Amino acid sequence: MVPVSAGHICVGGRGHGFQVGDVRASAQGVNMVYAKLQKGGPTGYRFHLVVLAKFVCQDFPQQLCIVLYLLGWFEAAGLRCQLCLFHPQHCGAENAFNFANMMAIVCTLLSSVANQLLIRPSFKRIYTEDDLCLMGTLRVGGICVSILPFTTGVCFATKSLLPAASFLHILAAIPCGVGWLSLFGGLLVPCMLWCDESCDDL
Repeated sequence: MVPVSAGHICVGGRGHGFQVGDVRASAQGVNMVYAKLQKGGPTGYRFHLVVLAKFVCQDFPQQLCIVLYLLGWFEAAGLRCQLCLFHPQHCGAENAFNFANMMAIVCTLLSSVANQLLIRPSFKRIYTEDDLCLMGTLRVGGICVSILPFTTGVCFATKSLLPAASFLHILAAIPCGVGWLSLFGGLLVPCMLWCDESCDDL
């Protein structure tokens, strides 16, 4: 019998920590960004597409895997609870937010938020108050979308996983709501522009 330890998922009789895949995906994302920089720098919108691909191919799946792991393993009806029901001798006190898991979560969130440092608005000599307000709104919306999988997972987690569930639910509800509104807004704007052009053609 293989003992169950925190930070690892038992697959095929062997414990595999998700931290290994997290580091590998981070290295792939960094290599992709630097390869683009070496080819000529962030010119035009191509660099923005690279940053978007980094979020879609690396940051979003990483957060989703971590959230599914925490919910599927440490929740009240998770796999750990089911294994402890049949083999209680292998189930000691475990904390979902131990040092290894917290390092993986923090590094993943920092990698997601770092996208805002890679994308800058076009340079203008004079910025009006409307320009500053729009840039600030886009920054806040971009950050909330970047951490949307994690904040959504926190909102769905129960007190079996979270130490202070009510407080963390309130804390995560604001960026989660802003993130979903920003995501739906970003998807609706191109549709509205396309419908407007179609109506003009008619």
